[in-house]
Amino acid sequence: MRKNISVAILLIVVLNCAVAWENYYYNTEGIEKRTLKIQDLCTFISEDHKQIECQIQTGSFLPESSLQSNEIKSFDQLKVVEYNIDRNGFGGDGPNEKGIQPIIDALKTLGDADVIILSEVARDCPQWGSYNGAEEIARAFKMDWAYSVEFLELDNSLFKLGYQCTIGNAILSNRPLSNIIQKQFKTQCCMFSGRAGGRVAIKATIESYNITLISSHLESGTGFEDFIDAMITREKQSQELVDMIDPIEEENKLIIIGGDFNSPLRQFNKGKPFREYQDPFMFKYLWPHRNTCVGDTLGYFGLSAFDYLYFKNHHGYHLDSFICKSQACTGFSDHFPIQVNISRM
Repeated sequence: MRKNISVAILLIVVLNCAVAWENYYYNTEGIEKRTLKIQDLCTFISEDHKQIECQIQTGSFLPESSLQSNEIKSFDQLKVVEYNIDRNGFGGDGPNEKGIQPIIDALKTLGDADVIILSEVARDCPQWGSYNGAEEIARAFKMDWAYSVEFLELDNSLFKLGYQCTIGNAILSNRPLSNIIQKQFKTQCCMFSGRAGGRVAIKATIESYNITLISSHLESGTGFEDFIDAMITREKQSQELVDMIDPIEEENKLIIIGGDFNSPLRQFNKGKPFREYQDPFMFKYLWPHRNTCVGDTLGYFGLSAFDYLYFKNHHGYHLDSFICKSQACTGFSDHFPIQVNISRM
C-alpha cells in the first residue's frame, strides 16, 4: 500500500514537472517570456538535422502614427548603429557581461538611433536570458524589428522537450520596415558542434526614407585549424551578400550593409574603397566608412577588425563615425558598438 502511494506521489510530481516545463517561464532582469516551440519558427529540412528552414520573426513597438505614415521623404540626419551583442550579453566572451539591460544602456549612451543592426542575437535560450534580444531592444527604443535565425542550438536542455534556442541577426528601425527577406548563404563551413543551420543575412527596406538595409554575420571558423577555409568562405559569402541587392536598388536607394564580418588581419585605412585593401574579402562597388577593432577577448595578434558599416549612394551626405570604447560601452559584449551619423551636406 505504501509502495503504491509512493508511486502515485512520484507520478503526480512528474506530471507537475512536465506541465511546468510545458509552460516554462523565465524571469531575467524583469523580462518575462515563454519559450516557443521549434515548429513555431524552424523546421528541419535534412535527415541529419543539420539544415533548417526558419521563418522571419517581426514585431513593432512604433507609435500608431509612425506605422500609418509611409510617405517617401528625404531626411536631414540619420543615425545608424551596429552592434554584436554576444548572445544578449550572456555569451561569456566579454569581461563584464550581465545580460540585455547593460546592452540597452550602452545603446542609450549613443542617443536615439534611427537604425540598429545587430549580430549574435539570442532568442528564447535559458542560458542567455530566455528572451529575444532584438525584441527587447526594440521595446526599449520603440522600434520596428525583424529577426532572422542563423543557428538552432541542439545541445540546449529544452530541445528534447520541443523548445528552441536560436542565434541570429536583426534589423531595428524607427520607421516601418518592409520587403523583409532572408538569405542563407550557399557557401558554408566550419560549423560548431551542437548546432543546426548556417550563416545568413536579413534584408529590409525603409520605404519612407528610400533605404535598403542588410544585417549579416559572416563565417568565423571554429579555430586556427580552419582559418583558411573560413577566409575563403567569407569571400564567397560577401559576394552572395552583395548579390542580394538588385539593380534598381543599386541605382536608386541608399544602401547600408552592416554586421560582424569576422575578417581578421585587416588594415585600418579609413575611407578607401573596400576592394583596395580588404583582402581577400571583396564587396564590389561598396565603400566602407568605418571599421573597428573588436573588444577585449577576441583578435588575431591585435590586428583584427570585425564590425563594419558599408554605404552606397551616400553622395550628398556627410558621414561622421564613432566607436564607443568608453566604460559605458565596454565589456557587455566582446564587441564595441559602432555608430555613423549621416547628415545632408
